[in-house]
Amino acid sequence: MITTDFIVYETATGRILRSGICGHLDVVNQAQGGGETAIEGRASDVTEYFDIVEGVIKSRPVIEATMSKTEIVADGVDELVISPLPIPTTVRVQGNEVIVMDGSLEFSTSLAGPLDFRLDAFPYQDKTLIGRAV
Repeated sequence: MITTDFIVYETATGRILRSGICGHLDVVNQAQGGGETAIEGRASDVTEYFDIVEGVIKSRPVIEATMSKTEIVADGVDELVISPLPIPTTVRVQGNEVIVMDGSLEFSTSLAGPLDFRLDAFPYQDKTLIGRAV
């Protein structure tokens, strides 16, 4: 059997959902749900996406955001700032999710503990920033 590499991506966005190897004639069957497209090729879902306008695989840019500081006082007043963020960016922290529409997140908390900020702004690569509230 002849095998080939395949990529399955979201038809609307180009986000790569999975990739692998299958029989040469089975590439189209790898798209399992509505809104999925399968093509021959090799790509990483972490670092690449399918540009639906140009019809090519491209590198996902890196989110350049940093935190103004990595430790804050858990008093609900002291804050850290994460910027610059692509617009829009979904930020998940402490079980909450917020969509940032102005390129900057100001964050404070009254709960002490680790802070894992998970940033998602496709087609940018996902990024995690780590801080702490004391």
